[in-house]
Amino acid sequence: MAVLCKDTVGHQDVGSVYNRREKEKDTISAQLSKAMFNAAKTGNTNILELILKHYPNFIFEVNSCKQSLLHIAILHRQRSVYKLILKNEVAKNVLTKLVDSKGNNVLHLAGEMKQAKNQSRLSTHYVLMSSEDKWFQVRIYTRLFVTIMFFLFTYSLFYTFLNAFIILFYNYFATYLFFLSSSLN
Repeated sequence: MAVLCKDTVGHQDVGSVYNRREKEKDTISAQLSKAMFNAAKTGNTNILELILKHYPNFIFEVNSCKQSLLHIAILHRQRSVYKLILKNEVAKNVLTKLVDSKGNNVLHLAGEMKQAKNQSRLSTHYVLMSSEDKWFQVRIYTRLFVTIMFFLFTYSLFYTFLNAFIILFYNYFATYLFFLSSSLN
């Protein structure tokens, strides 16, 4: 049988060709898996959709820490990746129950709310500044509103008093004219 294989393949052992092909498949699989996890970290849903379109079972891959794509999406706060994964009902049912090497499921990771390494300081400061800016805007708009309302109230009070004064003055003047005209007759 070995002679037949040598003649057919061209003096190569069929087992070595098969082994080499399997190693190439494993290498390609590892590279695609790495690319997929990097895409999940950075929120690149285009790459994820492309890989999962051609290799749908890759959605169940785990990294060296036994973390799924859903773990990575939650760890790095990638909402678009999270939504993409949860569109697949089967994956949603399986991946939400997976536990990583530290004993955390996706709910534990979401509850911890730790920042991703590449976002830790910049994002925290940005969020705090953004929050302060919004509070400042709310305070400014509130003060502006109160000032405008005070002005309108004061303005309306002024005109109310002015109208009352005009009516009072008119009544007083009309009475004066009446007495003046009656004293002339």
